[in-house]
Amino acid sequence: MAKKEIEIKTWLTREEMVKYLGDLAACLAQGKVVLQRGSEFLEFCPAQSMELELEGVHKKGQQKISIELSWRQVVMEPVEEPLKISSDTPPPPLQPDIIGQEAQEIALAADAPERAAATAEQAKTADATDQAPFAAVKEETGKGKGQKQPGK
Repeated sequence: MAKKEIEIKTWLTREEMVKYLGDLAACLAQGKVVLQRGSEFLEFCPAQSMELELEGVHKKGQQKISIELSWRQVVMEPVEEPLKISSDTPPPPLQPDIIGQEAQEIALAADAPERAAATAEQAKTADATDQAPFAAVKEETGKGKGQKQPGK
């Protein structure tokens, strides 16, 4: 970024100087200072913490007070995700360009081992439940395994 600067060096009455410094103090309190000369301007956003350099000099009949204010713009660091420690493997993150069926397949594949175990357990339970009614019917009709059917 190119350096931009507005500088004035002029003689003012004490009342004019007090007005300039009062305006500067009020703008600092509001958190925004705009220096303008004609169509040229600079906008400043003072930080909460600033450096003040104040110098007073008496030299050969001349008195001088120099005031310099400076600060650095705060650069916001990106917030990192907190560290998580667990024994669970997280599912892979969905890619923004994967949509619809592909996204569902990826999500389903991530928890496939748990679903496979649950499905196997359901199949065992279903087999046992499904076999029971047929066994009862065979016993009632006398057509169970190893028995001869009448008339054959």
